[in-house]
Order: sequence, then C-alpha cells, then structure tokens
Amino acid sequence: MIQKRSDNIKRHPGKWAFTGGAVDAGESSLEGAMREVNEELGIEVLPENMEYLISFKREKGFVDVWLLKSDINEDDLKLQKKEVDMVKWVSLDELDDIINSGDFVPSVNLYYELFTRLLKKCHNF
Repeated sequence: MIQKRSDNIKRHPGKWAFTGGAVDAGESSLEGAMREVNEELGIEVLPENMEYLISFKREKGFVDVWLLKSDINEDDLKLQKKEVDMVKWVSLDELDDIINSGDFVPSVNLYYELFTRLLKKCHNF
C-alpha cells in the first residue's frame, strides 16, 4: 500500500510514498513506525505484524525501514487529510512504474532495490 502526500505538505507535495515519519523523543524506532501508521492511516498496529528491513544514514540522520504485514481494507482507514490525500494497493510492477515516472518521493531510491529483493524472497515470487 502506498499513499499520496497532500498537496499542502511542505516536502514532496502530491508525490506517492510509503507511510513514514520521525520518531518522538524517548520513542523506539518500532514505536515511531507504529505511531506513524496510526496517525496517517488511522489503524492500530501490533508489534508482531512489523518486520524490520534495513537502516541507512542520510545527510541529516538515520532512516529505519519497517514492513507492516497485515491485511488492510482501505474502507477501514481514517486518513490524516493534512498529510495523506489517498492510498492504494499496487503491485511491484505498478510501483516500479510510479517510481520511474518521478511521481514517488526520491528517497525510495536509497532502499528500493533491497526492499524488493527482500519482499520477493519472503513471498517466493
């Protein structure tokens, strides 16, 4: 599932992205990831449904990438409209097309190849 960022947001307005954000003081990476999913999509996440994928350093800080493994019905979501315009499920081929068109936030290029290799390995496709 990917989400389209609101046109009113400062960084990368109107671009597609994965759900994400920054951790709060005193919060673990996992807690921050779960909170961001709840804030942006309006759903509660269980820690056992989260899988840590990778960390990498950016110019200003570190990024941890988590995979949420859960069946989610779009009708159950309560989108945080100031940040999220819409969500949709996409295949890896569709995701590749969106990324190659330039309609996805550019930071995905830092980890997308590893993400797709891990996803294919986990799901045997």
